[in-house]
Amino acid sequence: MSLQDIRAMRMRRVKPSGWMSVIVGKAPKFCKTDADVIELPPGCQPGLMDWRPVVGLWVSFYLVDEDWAVMDAAVKAAEAAGGKLLGFAARGKAYPLANFADTETEQKVTRLMCRELEALCQ
Repeated sequence: MSLQDIRAMRMRRVKPSGWMSVIVGKAPKFCKTDADVIELPPGCQPGLMDWRPVVGLWVSFYLVDEDWAVMDAAVKAAEAAGGKLLGFAARGKAYPLANFADTETEQKVTRLMCRELEALCQ
């Protein structure tokens, strides 16, 4: 999916059921058609994209290539547009960006993000 696809979906008053996953790098085939996945190919410029479709949505970021510049720009663009940052995962670890109510919830989300990153990198 792309930000344009998410925009079209939201224009139809459909909201993703979970959090949005932004994959920085080449996404595996199994998730390319998921409604809650945005793929950012290597070398793209997230700062020039319209991130308004993520307003009010939880957004997580997964670095599957080593393009840290795209990751950083995507996180900043999503936050500036009004997305709620859940966290990011890279190199086998997850880093929460949200303020969780308790450490148990934070640990659960961190484990989920690590598992998702592991699946994306296989």
